[in-house]
Amino acid sequence: MQIQQKSLLAKLLSTENITVEVKADLPTAAFDPTSRTMFIPKWKDMPACMQDLLIGHEVGHVHETPAEGWHDAVCEDRTLKSFLNVVEDARIERKVKTRYPGLVRSFYAGYRELFERDFFGVKDIDVNTLPLIDRINLHFKVGSFLNVRFSDTERPFVERCATTETWEEVEELARELHGKAQETAENDIDQLMEELNSSSDDSDMDMDGDMSSWEQSDSDEDETEESGSADGNSGEETDGESDDTQSASDSDGDEDDGVDVGEGVYEAPETIQDFVADGGVGSITDNSFRKKEGDLLDKETLTKDSVYINIPTNLDLTDVIIQPRDVYNWNDVEVGSYRDIDPKQYAEKLYKEFIAQNNKTINQMVSTFEMKRKASQFIKAKTAKTGDLNEDRLWAYKTSEDLFKQITSIPEGKNHGFIMYLDMSGSMFRNMSDTIAQLINLTMFARKINVPFEVYGFTTGSGYGWAHPNAKVGDFVFEEAKIVKLLTSDFSKSQLEEAYKYLLVWRASFEYRLKYRYGEGEYPVWMGDNKALSMGATPLNSTLVIGIEIAKQFRKATGVEILNTIILTDGAATDFADLWKESSFSGEMVPVQIGWRSAPVLKYGSSTYPMIEGNAHRNAELTCTLLEMYKDITGSKVVNYHILDRFAKRSLEDCKDYATIGNRDMGYGAWEKIYQPQRASGLIEVRDTKGFDVRYIMNGNKLGIDDEELEVKSAKKGDLLRGFRKFAGSKAQQRIFVQKFIPEVA
Repeated sequence: MQIQQKSLLAKLLSTENITVEVKADLPTAAFDPTSRTMFIPKWKDMPACMQDLLIGHEVGHVHETPAEGWHDAVCEDRTLKSFLNVVEDARIERKVKTRYPGLVRSFYAGYRELFERDFFGVKDIDVNTLPLIDRINLHFKVGSFLNVRFSDTERPFVERCATTETWEEVEELARELHGKAQETAENDIDQLMEELNSSSDDSDMDMDGDMSSWEQSDSDEDETEESGSADGNSGEETDGESDDTQSASDSDGDEDDGVDVGEGVYEAPETIQDFVADGGVGSITDNSFRKKEGDLLDKETLTKDSVYINIPTNLDLTDVIIQPRDVYNWNDVEVGSYRDIDPKQYAEKLYKEFIAQNNKTINQMVSTFEMKRKASQFIKAKTAKTGDLNEDRLWAYKTSEDLFKQITSIPEGKNHGFIMYLDMSGSMFRNMSDTIAQLINLTMFARKINVPFEVYGFTTGSGYGWAHPNAKVGDFVFEEAKIVKLLTSDFSKSQLEEAYKYLLVWRASFEYRLKYRYGEGEYPVWMGDNKALSMGATPLNSTLVIGIEIAKQFRKATGVEILNTIILTDGAATDFADLWKESSFSGEMVPVQIGWRSAPVLKYGSSTYPMIEGNAHRNAELTCTLLEMYKDITGSKVVNYHILDRFAKRSLEDCKDYATIGNRDMGYGAWEKIYQPQRASGLIEVRDTKGFDVRYIMNGNKLGIDDEELEVKSAKKGDLLRGFRKFAGSKAQQRIFVQKFIPEVA
């Protein structure tokens, strides 16, 4: 399961809006009861049951473990920590399994898997020879799988551990168990050593049967015992080192287990060495578990430092978006060689020509769409019995059981809407004329089928750069994103016509500049000082962040059930994730770009979105991560119309980056198998692993809408029919934005 789904699981189980953060360098899931933050590591190759176990365990802390008193109690005595861990784990896991019975199986399967991986450090030891605290730990975690035994004097402690209700009871019991462990420490060590010696004898290891045999070779059992030296291959310990290793705990020459050993010498497991070093007080199984948790991590992520970027959750769009009233300013427009043509009259002419060229075809596509939508509704129609007896069918009671009235339900189509973002970067210059025509066609179609829409342009530009106000350390930096509101279904008929006319004049300005050198331009057209329509770079990443708030407000205003976001670009984003930091020189807030050795994590409220990596530029990786965040928050599908000025092999290979994100195995050979079969059509459909739901890579030279005439071979009925179908189909296919939008809303 993806880490984002695990974050959602943690929130749901916690029944509160806790903060969930992904930290690559964290060995296991953890919960901070003060800040109410759950930390989830990046696990590698971990079964789902183990992930559910570790998250469920921390959810238990969310519900039960108090913030106050925990750290003070732990720090009082280092060896007490493991006792508190064991008893508190038993309490919170019992309660979380009672609260969510579905976790019982995950806990059992997860702990059994961990035991088999020797996370408790006692896989090859008879568990019934372990100290009481370790048997209690294994009993409550691994359960009947191990058949742990307890004496009559020990059972009351086990029963109390199984019934603790409060933190105070946990602390009291842990201290009692800790005190009992101090009393039985010497006996616990002897019993454990006897088990280890017995195990080593069974494995043909040369052991004397007492602790001294751990640190001496078979050939030196006389003088070396008193000197405390370990004779092996090196055999060069100093007297001071030997004295450090000697223990006066008994007359047999028992020594500290954590010493270097030479050839032919048996060395105790590290967990046992630590246990003996602590004087036989502590939990072997708990300490081993904590040490080995790091083995579950995805080690590849540890070389990078996680950097959290805070995404604003409630942007004030009033200072971000350039409103239509500031866009459609006729005073800026100049038409004619001597500026002698009235811009509005020229716009009226362009609008009438455009309507004549497109209106009939749009109406035809609307009719086709309505038939398709109604057909889909009848396909989904359901017939059900009402429960009322049909008296007209009583005569058939001997031959049929179908005596009840029936009703056929035809489901209503869900309410659709779309938001479109038009790339207004300078590189769009050659394709902007045809793109504007396609865009107007799409909104005309949406208006006729009553689909709510909003259209925005996005770019950078002097005079309209915008930065997140009241920025704090770690906040996302907007790189001068300029968002221009061009069209909306909220416009009245007259407002929409006025906008179309202005956009058609803007379109004519591109046509004139493209054709001017060939003397083909009708009139020179300039948009004057209209800064709203000036073209710059492609701040797609900043636009996606701003777009989250736009989509939230659009959904609220229109009530749409299915939202489609269309992003029209001719290339990748030019902006990356910068964040605000405090300057070490001036103390002021300055934007800083995240380094290549960092692992960015986007944070929106309490949700986190780790950077999705691929064989691509970091800008593209950020775009895909932001798209996943955008879709998750807004519930929108995201479609990309990617226009290429040249449909050459090199240009198509440059479109591979998005396909590699979340799918590093995507090489040039695999990519060529995707685009090559579709290349001749001028339209390539791509469905990537992450990011856009679908990409339509389009040949910019095939975006034009031509005035074709009906051509027929003869007056025969068949030729007339074939000629009309070709004519009508060609006109519809030229309106590619509408064609690709229809399946989403039908």
